[in-house]
Order: sequence, then structure tokens, then C-alpha cells
Amino acid sequence: MNQRLWISTLAAWTLTTLIGLPRAVAAEVTAIAFGDLYDFSDGGKPFAACKTGKEAYFQDISGDTWYSAWGADDTAWINHDDGLGFNNAGGLFARHRLCRLIGDPNLATDTFLGENLNPGTMGKTLPHFQFGGDRAYTSSIAEIDGVLYLFLHDWTPKVLWPPINGLIIKSSDGGKTWVNHLGGTGTIPEVKDAMFPKAPWSFLKFIQYGKGGATPQRDNLDKYVYLATGNNFLARVPRAKLPALNKADFEFYRGGELDGLLDASWSRDPEGSGPGGKSGGFGLGNISYNEALQTYVFAGHSSYLPPGQNVDLNTVAKSRLVISVAPHPWGPWRPLVRQAYCGSLSWPSLLCNKFTMSDGLKMWHALCGGWKGDLVNYGLQYTPMYFSTGRMEQLEAEQGVLHGTSAAHSYPSFSGTGYVGGFARPGDGVNFQTGNVHGEGWHIVRLHYTSPAINRATLSVYVNGKKVRRVRLSLNNCDGPPEESWTDCSAIYYLRDGLNRIELRRDDGDQAEGVLVDYIAVSAEPTYNEGLNLAWMATATSSSGQADDAIKGYVDGRREWIAAGGAGEWLQLTWITPQTLQKAVLYDRSDRNMQVLGGTLSFSDGSSVKVGKLQNDGEAGTVVNFPKRRVSWVKFLVDSIKPGTTQSGLGEIEVR
Repeated sequence: MNQRLWISTLAAWTLTTLIGLPRAVAAEVTAIAFGDLYDFSDGGKPFAACKTGKEAYFQDISGDTWYSAWGADDTAWINHDDGLGFNNAGGLFARHRLCRLIGDPNLATDTFLGENLNPGTMGKTLPHFQFGGDRAYTSSIAEIDGVLYLFLHDWTPKVLWPPINGLIIKSSDGGKTWVNHLGGTGTIPEVKDAMFPKAPWSFLKFIQYGKGGATPQRDNLDKYVYLATGNNFLARVPRAKLPALNKADFEFYRGGELDGLLDASWSRDPEGSGPGGKSGGFGLGNISYNEALQTYVFAGHSSYLPPGQNVDLNTVAKSRLVISVAPHPWGPWRPLVRQAYCGSLSWPSLLCNKFTMSDGLKMWHALCGGWKGDLVNYGLQYTPMYFSTGRMEQLEAEQGVLHGTSAAHSYPSFSGTGYVGGFARPGDGVNFQTGNVHGEGWHIVRLHYTSPAINRATLSVYVNGKKVRRVRLSLNNCDGPPEESWTDCSAIYYLRDGLNRIELRRDDGDQAEGVLVDYIAVSAEPTYNEGLNLAWMATATSSSGQADDAIKGYVDGRREWIAAGGAGEWLQLTWITPQTLQKAVLYDRSDRNMQVLGGTLSFSDGSSVKVGKLQNDGEAGTVVNFPKRRVSWVKFLVDSIKPGTTQSGLGEIEVR
């Protein structure tokens, strides 16, 4: 079968359609973790690294917001604000733009691409796309019953926050022609005619469901379309009346813990409505319904701001992705993870359900670098998000086996009887013994920690005696709300059935001064199956350099296969007995001056697979899926390199 045809067939099989009859009650989601952070900014830069001057600024920014929706014809719509969009260096810098995503990150990240549509290949008919001023920025996108909708807002002049003057425009021809709520074509009404003049209702976002807006039979979804601001303020409009864009048709959830199925829980007066649930708030982020898990997922955001560094929140803030779940759009919401990053991120959202796996255990989270941030490029970033249900085992650090570390209890808001600190020297650590996990495979392990002394601290993680990860830990302290005194680093780990040993250890090269560990929480039930990495079972050889450094089993930016030259260098993995393979994950070297732009995977059966550009920081592995084959060796050949690359190589290679 043709490789691309095979990929399309696999995509159709794996991705949920989000329609059908009601299912039995699903198990409660109890854990969420994140994978690699992929950079889709197409040459963008962190905001703080942009060239100065207006024209130079326009050359470096790919854009922000990046909300998406799944069209009935399988289009993955996505919008952006303030940027160049996709593959558009030197092109039109737009206030907002309609785009589409091409490919599937579950199958191949090197062919997951984007296209600018309007302004772009469709023309320049999107109202108010020209950059400048505070009007007509995007809050949300949706396709429902064949009509494409954009929710727009203005920014408050001079101070930006809060967003004001919300309204909806629609397109019945796939984004070419746009009509506003007053019936005008290609225009934005005057401020006085806004549908939702005041926050929070001026910042509503469509809750995302299935293909073309298809919904399951629950929550009155046959009657209503829901929109939300954060996960606290909820509105609805009769589905049949949405195309009329009549603000009088909208109702607002009255808040508290009222049953949203009852009409009495809704009001036509926005002033007396909201908030809903018990957590979350008015801000960035969106809600998507995970049909397989029968769970609403909210992508929230907060930041840790170091004391005395409040001149510009976005420059120095350390971001937290706060993910909550609920059984209904109106809640009640349960926060499950507060994933910490070492720099400023912004505009969190969930990629449309086209990319959600059929078992619901893997979704995708989108975001961008922070405004004036100094770490992540100011353009589309995306990361896999993993789910688990069933029992979680919380293992207190102070009850683990300590090596060079010590238990303490002076830092506030800890769990159990204390926590562990003192990772002062290589070898210092804490060892945990899990209870029984159910089934060999990938499980979620959430590290609950704080790092009051340094940002980008690191610890090494060992599973059953083998080093499998080097985690990076964000600056965090107890000078904010008590619930933010500790934060999380949640990831997936390959565990064996039954008992497992998990160790957090300071290794050579790690920086862990002041790091405190409260506990780890381990999911007994597996998450999405990414496959067992078979690379470490192979013998590695190469054209030059230390081949074994590419199959150590983790990425650390230190031990890498560093070849003597550029294009033409190769690395081969050979097994004593044949192995069945269907996926490769390739990490580039961490040196941004050295990049592989293309390569070839060849196999002992005579077949081969092309590999595209590797991410130029070694932070995320390029995923390449292919039809299963049983082989005794696989060889990666570097075909092309970034100009100036004198020593190509890999930070790590995985084959599954």
C-alpha cells in the first residue's frame, strides 16, 4: 500500500468521530501528563529576542491565539492573531487570519503543516485583518452545521485587558465571505453595536465537540450550542437559531452548582449570571469535550511571578498549564495538574478533536510563547496531553528511601508529614516503591515539587534501575496563594506490570540546589500506548562519533551522537533477532547551529522512509510512523543539513 494512503487509512481508524449513541458511564479521569513541546513557529523567535523597530518586529512574529475547529469536510481550521502565520516570512503581518492545519501530529510531526487562507490563498476578504489598533481580535472559532463562526473582541484601549465588545461573524462558503450579526458583509460593526459589550461575555469561546460540530446525546446538545469564558462563565444559544446571530437568543448560566439541564438555571440577563463550578476563572483557555472519556477538558493558565520582578509579567513569569475536567459544561470542575514551565507561555487551548485519539487517552494542547517572553518562540507550539483513569497512588517523598537527602517540614502546604530536600551532590536522591500497576506500558507519573532557589533546575529519573528521563524544574516559591506553593512535572513512563521502583536522583550535570519534592503520584491504569522503545536493545554503529550516545534512553542535551561531518553521516541500529517496527522518534542535537533538515530511514528488508526537518533545539522528537515491518536493522542517513552545520548527529533516536 502507498505510504501516504496507509497513513490516511490509519488516521481514519484512530481518530474519533465524536458521534453516536450514548455510552455507558466512563471511568473518571484521574491523571493528566504532557509530552514534548513542538515548535510550529516557522522561524519565529521568542518575543524578547525579536529585532527592534516596527518593520523588523513584523519579520519575527508568527502569531498568537491559535484556536482550532474540526470541519465537516475534515478541515482542521485554525486562526491566529498578530503575526505572519505559516511559511510567510516577509509576507503580510495580519491582525487576525484564518488558516488550516495539514497532516496529523500523531502520525508524523515533520509533515504536520499549516496554510494561510484568509488573508492568504483565499484572498483578503476577512474583515479587519489589517494590523493596527485594538479592534477585532479572535476569541474562538467553530464550524457548526456547515457554517464557520469566529468570535471577535476588542482590547481595552491602552491597557488591553479586559477584552471588550464581543461579537460573532459567520461564513457559509468556507471562509471566503463573512457576514456580521447586523447582516453586513466584509465589515465589523461599530463599537456601539457590539453583541456582548462587557467582560466576561465579550471573551466567549465555543466549546469544541466533533467533526463539523457533531455532538453526543447529552447535556441538551441537540438543542443548544455552548460558549464559555474560562470554565466559570457559560452561555448557550439554541442551535437552530445560532446562524441568526441574534444576541437576544443567548442565555447565561446563573452559576453556583445549578443543574444546567434545567431552564431555570439560565438567565437572559448577563449581569446576574456566572460564575459556574468551583474552580477556574475568567481568562485564557478553552474547553473541549473528550467523547471517549465522556469528559469536558479545560485548558487553563496561570503564572508564577518572582517577587520584585513585576515590571513586565510576561518577561519574567514562569507559566503553568492548569488542566481541569468536568462531567458537564457547567462543571463541577476538578483541577488535575498544574504543569510548570521555565519561561513564559500564553494563549493555551486544546487542538480540535480531529487529533484526539479514538480511546480518548491522548489529546493535543496548543499555545504560543509569552508576550515579551524570552524562552519560547512567539508562534504556534503544540504538545501531546495524556490521560489516565482509575486508581492513583500517591507516594510521599519523606516515606521513601533517602540517599544523601533529608526530610523536612518548614516549607508550607506540603502533603503528608513533610517533604524531601538536600539534592546537594551527585548521587543524592529519593527512591519510591510503587504498588501494583495494571499492565506493562505507559503510565502517568506526576512529580509534585517546588524550586525556590533556581529556575531550570534538573533531576534525573530512574525506573527499575535504568535512567529514562531528565526533568527540568521551574522556579516556584510560597509567596503566592497556598495552592500554588507547589507545582507539577507530569509525564509518561514505561512501567512493568506489578511493582516498580522510581528514583529521583541528582546526576552529574544536574542542577538541583534548593529543589524540594513533596510526592509522586502514579497511575495504576495505563495511558495511551506509544509503544516500547526498542532502540536501547540494539547495537549502535555509526559513520563517525559515539553511536551509543544516541540510544541511552533519554534526552539531556549533553550526551549526543556527534558526527564528524554533515550530510552523508549515518547511524545504524542492529538487533540479534528481528524486531517489528512501526514508528521512529528522532531528536536533533541541542546545538541550534547544527540541524538536520532531512534524512532517510532504511531497513534490512530493503524498504525506506523519508524523514523531514528535525526540530532545531533537541527538545522534541520528530515522529515518523510507517507500515509495520519486521527487520534486523534500521539505518538513519543524514541527507541534508542547515547551512553552517559542521557536525550533524542526533540527541537521541527511539524506534517502536
